[in-house]
Amino acid sequence: MNSPLEKTIVAAIMRGLKARGVRWMVKTHGGPYQTAGLPDIIAVAPGSGRLLGIEVKRPTELQKATLARINAAGGVAGVAFGIEDALVLLKKATGGEGDDAN
Repeated sequence: MNSPLEKTIVAAIMRGLKARGVRWMVKTHGGPYQTAGLPDIIAVAPGSGRLLGIEVKRPTELQKATLARINAAGGVAGVAFGIEDALVLLKKATGGEGDDAN
């Protein structure tokens, strides 16, 4: 069985975040005018206002470094292979307990 396409996972994560109260999020698209290494999804966690960065599936070394920098700066960032991983990150960003999804 084939694994789902990244765009399918991203869409499911964005729907799930919206359903759980995330009011601002953006799907980044790599290109010559975008900062390299940004996570696939950048959002603001409801209640806490913390930055939430989600890289879907396979991060590059540059993306791994960016996720680490976001975490070091007080945001929450990690890798998600599906909606469940993204919800762990959201819970952590909103102040709930959660496993580190990195």
